Amino acid sequence: MGRLSSTTPDGTDVLDFWHGGGDRWRVERDGVLVYLSDGRTAIRRDVNDDMVPIDVRDVRAVWQSTGFGPTDLVGHSGLLHQMSSEVVAVSTPVETSHDGRPAWSTRLGLPGADEADHLTVVIDAESGLIVAARSERGGTLTVTGLSTEPIDDETFRVPTVHTAPAPVSDRQRIIDRLEILSVIDSAVEHREEVLAVIDASSTVDDARARIIDLLGVQEVGADAVLAMQLRRLVAVERDKISDEVASLRAHLAGHDE
Repeated sequence: MGRLSSTTPDGTDVLDFWHGGGDRWRVERDGVLVYLSDGRTAIRRDVNDDMVPIDVRDVRAVWQSTGFGPTDLVGHSGLLHQMSSEVVAVSTPVETSHDGRPAWSTRLGLPGADEADHLTVVIDAESGLIVAARSERGGTLTVTGLSTEPIDDETFRVPTVHTAPAPVSDRQRIIDRLEILSVIDSAVEHREEVLAVIDASSTVDDARARIIDLLGVQEVGADAVLAMQLRRLVAVERDKISDEVASLRAHLAGHDE
């Protein structure tokens, strides 16, 4: 368990999180539950302030902002997992401390990349968890109050929610993923322009509007680009994304024949 602070030029978002392994999560903002998963069933707080069930296979932001959440640091969608296999340590790891705990710090980046594209990460020496990440282009993630003590199973118990989630077909899942990946693929292709409009924006809403105009995407696509700024635009492996886009399109075409 711990507290994750995500700082951007627009402010700071703070989340308290509990992680029990096996995709079990509890996330609160200001003492209010916003996401809960027991590994099989998950619920989140929607825009109407209701807790609604979601499919744990769906890729969703469990925090309701354009910042980062605990699941960005660990798990299959985690920060390091999403980075290109070509990303390497560009500095020698050094011993340090973070929030009073022993830790290691290093800088990551693509070989030959500009220093502005590097990412500094701090790894807790005891747990191996990423407890801080800082982009040279702005934006900082910091975990404080980290504890590796066992957590009671009751913390992750999901109460019965009577509103059933709308069924989503496998084909629709592919369509949804293809839509997001296509947007990210386009953002990577126009990487310099995207970074320029983000840097020139004074607010998140301004950045969103500029990305919509630049890439010709919907608001959801623009939010995906903003949320993926560190993980995709800094350390993306373009060929891998393009290959998956092509594969998904071929898969859909095969089903439609």
